[in-house]
Amino acid sequence: MSRFSDTAPRSACPQHPRLRRGAGAVWTVAAVLAVGAQLAAEPQSIDACTAYALQHSPRLQKLQLTHEDEELQTEVAKAVYSPRLRLDSSRANAAETDSSRATVTVPTLSGFDLSTSLAANQDHLADDKSAAFSVRLSKQILGGDSSRERKFSIEETVIDQAIALNGVTRLRRQLGLEVKQAFYQIIRDLQSLPVQERRLERARKNLEQAIEREKPLDINTARIEIPQSELSVLAAQRAIATGLDGLKVAIGMPVADELQILESFEFRPVQTNVAADLDYAAEHDEEFLNNRLERVKCQQRVAIARTKVWPDVVLAVEQQKDSDPPGLNLDGDGELTVSLGLAWDWRRRGEKAKLQQALNSLRENELDYYSLCQIKAQRLRELDRQLQETGRSVELQQQRIDLVSRQVELFNDRWENGEIDILELIRSQNDLENSKVEMISLKARYMELVAAYEFAAGR
Repeated sequence: MSRFSDTAPRSACPQHPRLRRGAGAVWTVAAVLAVGAQLAAEPQSIDACTAYALQHSPRLQKLQLTHEDEELQTEVAKAVYSPRLRLDSSRANAAETDSSRATVTVPTLSGFDLSTSLAANQDHLADDKSAAFSVRLSKQILGGDSSRERKFSIEETVIDQAIALNGVTRLRRQLGLEVKQAFYQIIRDLQSLPVQERRLERARKNLEQAIEREKPLDINTARIEIPQSELSVLAAQRAIATGLDGLKVAIGMPVADELQILESFEFRPVQTNVAADLDYAAEHDEEFLNNRLERVKCQQRVAIARTKVWPDVVLAVEQQKDSDPPGLNLDGDGELTVSLGLAWDWRRRGEKAKLQQALNSLRENELDYYSLCQIKAQRLRELDRQLQETGRSVELQQQRIDLVSRQVELFNDRWENGEIDILELIRSQNDLENSKVEMISLKARYMELVAAYEFAAGR
């Protein structure tokens, strides 16, 4: 457990509540305060800080809102194909004529458009009434606005939902990585602090012994060592406080609140398999997943653009029914009309250009996938080499600590026998303390690399 905690005074900055609606926000603020108090009450592990970040990170909450917006966009796209009712009424004052019309249109995803209208007119001067009813069913059988295009307008929003959700998942993993990196950096400083304090204590003890021996050179050398050791302790304390503030920002905890962390961590060497991890990343990493989703969109756009190169051909069937004057009863003659319309922009130059743009986007997506594979392979191979190097460095550093420890014992005996001056002893002692600090740094660095490797592999 850490002997060091952040006890900065509380500021007037408001605490960050989770985003809620209505009365639930009150309970949410209370929950944040309760969890924050728990974090301050006892030292927290990496897992506890990560769990807190997943609940309170503003970055994650903003991205979750973006995902919610994409879900709402799907509803917006579906609403385009909802039935629409329109009512119109007019009056011509000079002719004393009233007209009313009710129209219902029903666009469908299958490409059919249904439209029905009912109109009524009343001529007050002639005391005449009439009514008309019509129903029209049309479908574009060639060219744009096809069934594929209409369905894709909704499918695209669903794909965007999946892309946004992958973004949320990636940020959750990234928060876990950032917490680990900040955590290991703080642990590195926490475990280095006692070493710096022992160096300061030893420097003061060396000064006392030098004074007892009444050697001016040794006394001056020992006195020089004390301020430097004190500065090292202050620097370590500052680094810890700064690291804790950075960790609180990363997890979404108010910076002014107190936070303690567990100082110990498990150093565990790992075995890596770059080829297998690259395959896993290609199947599970969010960047690869989003690339494949974008490819689906590009393929659909190409297919739609190909249909738009052709002329627009619309087939329609309309049934009309009029009333027999002077009444409004629709018992008059009816008429069935079948029509075929064709519209063609000369040479379809614009649509052909759009088709080429869609093909270019598809090709760009394929190149992006290749680049992702290259970058991912390079990153995993680089991290794997760093892991191997750092793991070997830990083994060699332990050997160095053993040898330097023995050297300090020998130098101490020689100094007590008056064979060397205190400067050589201090150098050997500092070398030992520096070696221990470096060992702590190497182990923490190794675990940071493990976290970075797992993140790069999509785990």
